[in-house]
Amino acid sequence: MQVSLINNNSTYFRYDKKSKKVPFGTNYKDFPNFISASINEACNLKCSYCPNALRQKPLKEHLFPIELYKKLLSALKEISYDQIFCFHRYNEPLLTKKAEEYIGLANQYIPEAETRLYTNGMYLTEERLKSIQNAGGLKTIIVTEHTPLKSFIERISGIEESLLRNIYVRRAADMNLINRGGLLEGQAELPTKNMPCDMPARNLVFDSYGRTIFCPDDYYGTVIVGDLNSQTPIEIVESEKFKAIGQALLNGERNLFKVCQNCNRTKSTALSVRIPAIEFLKQ
Repeated sequence: MQVSLINNNSTYFRYDKKSKKVPFGTNYKDFPNFISASINEACNLKCSYCPNALRQKPLKEHLFPIELYKKLLSALKEISYDQIFCFHRYNEPLLTKKAEEYIGLANQYIPEAETRLYTNGMYLTEERLKSIQNAGGLKTIIVTEHTPLKSFIERISGIEESLLRNIYVRRAADMNLINRGGLLEGQAELPTKNMPCDMPARNLVFDSYGRTIFCPDDYYGTVIVGDLNSQTPIEIVESEKFKAIGQALLNGERNLFKVCQNCNRTKSTALSVRIPAIEFLKQ
């Protein structure tokens, strides 16, 4: 179903990190404040709350082409991007031994950004943490903990405290779960059909091939709004397609996209409790 493009003279809004609407499309300060670049495809787990659990066979490993990755970072450098930059999209970033190369490049090009790593923590050893530190480090590491608390404490208890200071833990049992566009059952109650959603407007999501997927919850990439292979991030964000889709969802027009019709994503359901890893050592 086609989406009516917004008028060039109209004001397009997104929500900033303080939940206030701000003008979009006229100033780079209004660039989406959450960017995800999937540096690899594979994951070593099949969690019940993740669509990866639906796959018969695991995804084959595919790395984000380095030159394409540099193209993305170069464009972000030009606008002095200082918001959140992540390395995931349904993958485990630390599965690839080249993760530190991607982290190092992000630190080199966009040093003011909040580089954030989401991981299941299975590969987060002291040796790996030191390797990440040598690549310039990460502003935030968020570990989704699936194993019993005791085993997690045992895994991190021998790691020097200075390496744990920017690590936060969210327990799988404490998460407010999203049904990922209606793919998963047993998650939070569905919102009304016309409830607004700001995810497409405030997120810029790239799969490992450089394609821009309109929403983090579009697991199968059914709506593509751009492609780094032929566009810059600025061109993608300023395109009529990106603006129109973002505006439609802000208006609550979930019926326009199949992936949105049964999605339970709202701003409030995205929240989850995060505890500093050092606090776990005190339990």
